[in-house]
Order: sequence, then structure tokens, then C-alpha cells
Amino acid sequence: MQIWLSLFLFSTLTWANCDFQSKLKGIYSLSGPVTTGLSEIGLHRSSKLKGISSFYTGIDKNFQGDRIPGGSLLSPVTVRSLEPGIVFFDESQEMEKILRSFGKGLVLKKISTRNLTPVEVTQVVSKVLDSVTSDCGPKLREFQKSVESLQGEILLKIPEKFDVVFFLGSFEGASSPNLVMAQDGFVKWLKKDKRVKTYPTELAYVPWSAKILKGEMKGAYQIGLVDGPDPKCIKHDPKKYTCHFPRALTPGIDQLRALRFILDQI
Repeated sequence: MQIWLSLFLFSTLTWANCDFQSKLKGIYSLSGPVTTGLSEIGLHRSSKLKGISSFYTGIDKNFQGDRIPGGSLLSPVTVRSLEPGIVFFDESQEMEKILRSFGKGLVLKKISTRNLTPVEVTQVVSKVLDSVTSDCGPKLREFQKSVESLQGEILLKIPEKFDVVFFLGSFEGASSPNLVMAQDGFVKWLKKDKRVKTYPTELAYVPWSAKILKGEMKGAYQIGLVDGPDPKCIKHDPKKYTCHFPRALTPGIDQLRALRFILDQI
């Protein structure tokens, strides 16, 4: 009994001590995958997290920082207003140029998740967070295990024969979203494991071809992905849906959660 109590107290203390390194004064996350990682290990509550991207949806009310206009909305004025600290940002030439030109005193950490599967994204994020935190190893390992567990759960839900095309955006009347997700995120993982038949291309995202959709992908499910606060799937016809889910387009565990939800709806 005493041994178990000691192990419990040690585990609790280790998890409770997870924090940003003491030498760090300010953290900004303009990267969706990094913000998710911080949330998963509980550091979204830290007073050292000064700001996250305004595009990030669904972070809980314990977040104390500011919302920063990121992406194409990031301006020199905004960058100049940031206190000296670390800024995580997703790979973007435009954003990097603005941050480097006007971010005096900022330490920039670029996150590249293009063409990575959810597990690979989680590994990248965990490595980055491990470099700026202390005593977060157990939480980061649990984060990675949760992604692997979620993938296993999804594989049990996928029909044996599943032909599907995922689009970026919603179906509007007779119009389809412009781009297909084909070699990125959870689609790349499913395709790599030969669990689905999907749009034939080696590119991550491509404009769709009517010839392909009416040819070798005829009869496939067509699902539009939308980053929305309220999980829901709108059925347009028996095999065409627009599905909303928080951070459905954020690489990593959030896309897997969106996929699990979608599989339960269609």
C-alpha cells in the first residue's frame, strides 16, 4: 500500500511540475498544432502563454492570453506590440518575413507539418515543446499515446471498403469546394495504410477533376471539411456531406477527432 501511495504521489508531483522553463518570460503560438499540444499538456492555462492565433477555435476558458491576428492578417503593428519572447508559427514565407522584419527581441520557431501524418505531426510538436518546458515528459508521452490510441479506434470504425474524397470547405448547392485533400493529414495516413481508396494524386492538395470524380471515384463518399465550433455533418445526398468540427483543418490529433466524428455520422 505504501509503495503504491509513493508511486501515485511521485506521478502526481511529476505531472503537476510540468511548466515552461523558468528562464522563459513570454510564449506566443501562431501555430495551430503547437497550440493544440500546449492545450493537451495543460499549458494553455499558463500565464507565460501570452497569445495564440485568432484563427484557433475551441480553446477553453482557462486561457489567459490574447488573441493575435495571424496568417494573412498578421501586421507589422501587431508584431511590434509583442513582448520579447518565443513565437511559434506554421511554415509561411509571408508570416516569417513579417516576424523577422519587425519582431525585435522575438525568438522565432518555425513549425513544419506539411505532408505529415497525425502521428508525425505529434512527434514534431512534442519535440518542440520538450525544448521549452520542464518536467513535461510524462504528459508529452501521454499526448503521443493518445494519438496512437485514437488511430486504432478509427481503424475499427472504417468500413472494409471505403472510397472517399475529402474536400477543403463546404458544398454550396451544386458547387463543390475547390481543393481536395489527397496526401496530407489523416488522408495520407489512411492512404499509406491502404485503408481507403481516395483521390489519385501524389500532391497534398489539388483542384479536383470532374473526369476523376465521375470515373474511378464514382460512387465514393464526398466530404467537405470545415473548421467550425459546433460539430455537425450536413447531409446533401446519401454520399455527400459537409462536416464541421473544431480545428478539423489543424494537423495532428484534432483532425483525427474530426475523422472519428465523421465516421460516426455518415
